[in-house]
Amino acid sequence: MYEIGSSFWMKRSALFRRGATLRVEELSGPDALEAITPEWEELDAQVSPRTPFTSPLWAKLWWRHLRQKGPAIRQEFFVHTVRDEAGKLLAIAPLVIAHRPGFGPLQFRLLQFFGETDGGITDHRCLLCREQDEPRMIQALASYLYDRKEKWDLFVWTGIRHNDVAQDHPRTLQDYTKTPYYLVPLPDSWEKFRAGLSANMKRTIRKCYKHLARDGHRFTFRTVSRPEDIPISLERLLALHSGRAQFKYATRHPDLFAKAPHRAFIADVGRLMAERNQLRIFELEVDGKVLASRMAFLLGDELYLHFSGYDLDWRKHGIMTTLMCECFKWAIERGIKIVNLAKGKDASKIRWRSRESAFHDALLMSPTWRGSLTYDLRKTKKRVVSVSEEIRLAVQRQRFFTSHLPPLAASTLINPVTLPLG
Repeated sequence: MYEIGSSFWMKRSALFRRGATLRVEELSGPDALEAITPEWEELDAQVSPRTPFTSPLWAKLWWRHLRQKGPAIRQEFFVHTVRDEAGKLLAIAPLVIAHRPGFGPLQFRLLQFFGETDGGITDHRCLLCREQDEPRMIQALASYLYDRKEKWDLFVWTGIRHNDVAQDHPRTLQDYTKTPYYLVPLPDSWEKFRAGLSANMKRTIRKCYKHLARDGHRFTFRTVSRPEDIPISLERLLALHSGRAQFKYATRHPDLFAKAPHRAFIADVGRLMAERNQLRIFELEVDGKVLASRMAFLLGDELYLHFSGYDLDWRKHGIMTTLMCECFKWAIERGIKIVNLAKGKDASKIRWRSRESAFHDALLMSPTWRGSLTYDLRKTKKRVVSVSEEIRLAVQRQRFFTSHLPPLAASTLINPVTLPLG
């Protein structure tokens, strides 16, 4: 147990009440998660926007299926709680120490939240606490970690709601970046919702329904929620999701479940969340075949839309737009207040007149030579990856345009790889 009472952070920050004491405690291991599950669930229900990723169920399944324990990377359990003087749970920090490589005398030790290495399945990774408590909780955990600076080198601190935390301590939290997320407040009718969309979006919606009818196709919208029906529906969704990931000429969507452990994880999540009546799989069936599907989590009066998939042969019919319309209708009919379209800027989210907010990511560097070295190496790697991504996108754009131009016109295009990078 570690008490925050008169630390460096308290002396520098007005965010702490004078004389207040916060207790930061490290859990002994994965089995300790069970003991705090009831109060964790109570805290999670008080946080908005709601996501499945901050629940104890998600954390326990993630540790069981997706933690890394190989020679390249080994993740060590490092979960902490923050409590007040009366013992009330105020925050959960579901952390791991990621050792790179996994074994040997020369390792970099990165602090990460659960989900950092799963390729985007855990879309939101953060310190779980009420929004009004976040500045104090960040200060308390940072102070605690500084006093244990020899155990870690760099903390990849994601999901921060208050950007003024970094402004208060610019020498501590580095490389502050912003990631938008999108919430759609719902009115009490589909007509009101549709009326609030842009004229262009209204035309798009009309075309989607019209194209299916014009070509003689009939569709059925289905909601799958019973635990016994989830496995088959999930298999259909995973197949469509994998097929969608193969399309290279639009916004890139990786196949999140290409690996067996990832599929086993989401199967367990689906089964257990369905048993709690918190899972929905929305399907659009056309002429007897499911062509589009999306997983969603029903959390109180909020609906979180997770991964999706659709049949690429039906792109021109706009079947994903049709599916989304039916999802919004379903949510409105059931009194859902907010639909969460998840993190990441995407035109497909903005067109629903969603409300943009932001989470912030930062790096907390251990005040040691190892921390400084790890930070410098990470920045170098980030620059290299950025240049590589620019080249990949340039090549992808050229391939797309050349595939849609006559041979003579295509031959006049400049090869983007030969251009100087500046």
